[in-house]
Amino acid sequence: MTLFIGWLLLCFSVIWGVGGFGGGSAIHFRATDLIIMAGSAFGAFVAANRRADLKSIGRLMRQFLLLTRKRQRQRCFELMCLMFDLLQLAQVKGVRSLEQHVFKPEQSPLFQKYPLLLEYPRLVEFITDSLRLISDGSASAGQLKQTLEHELELIENESSVPIRSLQWIGDAMPAFGIVAAITGMVHALNNIGKIAPSEIGLQIAASMTGTLCSLLLGYGIVMPMSRRLEKIVQSEMNLYSASCDILMAHSHKFTPMVAVEYGRRQLTSDHRPSMQQLEQALRSSATGRRLEPSP
Repeated sequence: MTLFIGWLLLCFSVIWGVGGFGGGSAIHFRATDLIIMAGSAFGAFVAANRRADLKSIGRLMRQFLLLTRKRQRQRCFELMCLMFDLLQLAQVKGVRSLEQHVFKPEQSPLFQKYPLLLEYPRLVEFITDSLRLISDGSASAGQLKQTLEHELELIENESSVPIRSLQWIGDAMPAFGIVAAITGMVHALNNIGKIAPSEIGLQIAASMTGTLCSLLLGYGIVMPMSRRLEKIVQSEMNLYSASCDILMAHSHKFTPMVAVEYGRRQLTSDHRPSMQQLEQALRSSATGRRLEPSP
């Protein structure tokens, strides 16, 4: 919501400022400048990214539009409850009892209790692969920690690639605006002697307006959007860190409840449930009721 409010303030400030310079007569804009600027930027953006990176950006954009604060809290609840159920099962029936759940999580009744988490296959894969490593029993706690931390670093680097790409295109937008401005200047100079001097001035002004728009798009639209998507990635990484800490606590023989508490403390304060809320969620999970985050 605040992003759209900021964009409204940006547009209002620019429009109000234009009015202070004489209204519409002060700004002359051509659609061709926008086509050159936006088309060049989009083409460079596509050329600089792999197909997987473009898909990641699309996935982040969908999350930005659909992932509300309530769903984020629900996601954290489901993760805590899932990890508790898995560790409780391992404690009662042994780690071998997890195999039927971790090899095909999409068919596991335990995982199906938490449909929101199943929308994040990479997170589910991280959890199941780690549990397989634990159930194998050949890795020590130190080796497990090193393996999990290395994978977390790899996931974080991969997740940051789309964000860096958006930041790069935001920084490059003024350059593409200059391309549009130079193109317009060449067109205007080519018309010297063919049209009235006043028309030449209007064409030059329109060329400069293209550069202005590129600055606004780059630093007023693209860069704030990349910052918002970066926060979404950070929120996802908190889930991975929480899962890692829970698994490490389990490897050190902590009880499921204590292990989950280690993971809960990795979540941000605006999404992290309190101890009382978590206990209620675990009781709801045990009775099979639908979990709903507290406000």
